[in-house]
Order: sequence, then C-alpha cells, then structure tokens
Amino acid sequence: MPATNVNAAIGHHIRQQRTAAGLSQAQLAARVGLTTQQVHKYERGETGIPVARLQHIAEALEVRIATLFGEDAATPPQPAAAMSARRVIEASRHIAAIPDGRVVMAFNKLARAVAAQDAQPGERTPANMT
Repeated sequence: MPATNVNAAIGHHIRQQRTAAGLSQAQLAARVGLTTQQVHKYERGETGIPVARLQHIAEALEVRIATLFGEDAATPPQPAAAMSARRVIEASRHIAAIPDGRVVMAFNKLARAVAAQDAQPGERTPANMT
C-alpha cells in the first residue's frame, strides 16, 4: 500500500476515534501538543505521523495504537464498566446537573434498557441486578 494510502487510512481512524470521544480537532491538538492545523493534516492523510506521536495520539484518545491502524475494528465495544473513570464521572456530573427529576429518571431508564439489550444471556449487569 502506498504511503499516502496508509496515511489516509490512519488519519481516517484518528478522526473516527476523535469524534467517538467527543473531541474537537483543537481539543485533541491541545492534548498532544500540536496545532489544530497539524491534526487536520493528519486526519486528511496529508502528512505522515511519527510513531511516537501516533502513540501520544492513541493515549489522548484512550485507545490502543492498533486501533489507529484499524486492526481492532472487529473488537466488540467494551462494556460500560470498562469505560474510563473520567468519562463515567463526567457523564454523572452532566446528569446530576439536570434540574428535572423526571428527565434524570428517563436517563436511568434508558441506560438500563441499553445495558440489558447489549448484555449476553446470563450476564450480570446493573440493569438486571436491581
């Protein structure tokens, strides 16, 4: 595969992971000490990425470096228990800031339903422990 195709493929995976993490290009750039323009060039495959920088990007996105090569595309999503503590705390803060208790209850009901739907038969989840 020509280098430009490899750069484009890696850039595509960086963009996928960045958007999945809810980060802007500027936020990712700040996390890894780059300019927004450089992140943009990486994502478009216009510039090759040194391996050490690729590792920093993977760490900032909280993924394995192999993910940026598309090697774990077939890996199933991790259960909520495997989410980073920071993301769980952040979600909790947002929910706690909702003034309408009915909306909070609706979020809880939605989370239980999604967890139950994604659970394997016989798997213990917070949704079936209550």
